[in-house]
Parts: sequence; C-alpha cells; structure tokens
Amino acid sequence: LPVAVAELARRRAWAERIAQEAPNFKDGVENPRPSLKFIREAMRLKPPAAAFYRASDDWIELGEHGAVPPGMPVAVCMDYPGAGLNGGAESFDPDRWTEDYS
Repeated sequence: LPVAVAELARRRAWAERIAQEAPNFKDGVENPRPSLKFIREAMRLKPPAAAFYRASDDWIELGEHGAVPPGMPVAVCMDYPGAGLNGGAESFDPDRWTEDYS
C-alpha cells in the first residue's frame, strides 16, 4: 500500500473522489468505486509480491519449450504491469478498472 499512499498524495483529484465516497457503501464494496479502482491500479503497477510459486499435480505442457513434470515448483511472475493491456501500461489510470474501459 505504500505506492497507493504515494500516488494519492500526488493526485488531489483522486483524493477528493475517494473522500466523497467514504460515507456511501450502500451499493456494496465490490462495485467500481474510486477507492477500489485506485487500490487495484496501485497494486497493478507495484504488486506486493513480485512472484509466487506453485506446483501442479499434472504435467504442464509448454509447447516448443518442453514440459514441467508434476510436483516441480514453477514461479509465476507478477511484476509485469503491462500484462494484458493494449498501451498505456506505464501510466497510472484507475479508471481502467471499469467494465467499459477500452
């Protein structure tokens, strides 16, 4: 969360949007509220863990790169902020966390 706090200090407009939503949670906590979008974007840019490890019970086929046998630990890298985005990955844009974002 340090990244979220730093970004919030830089972005007064977002701080005001988040402050306005504070007393209004009647729509639930998972709706695309400003605070939730802001936290998601901060965590996308700087995830709390750069990678995590998993092991499969089955073979994992990697195409031309071979295969991973059952039980072998595999690191999944989370520190790639542009994954799945078409441009603008380096910019801080909490509004990308809406269903109609294109």
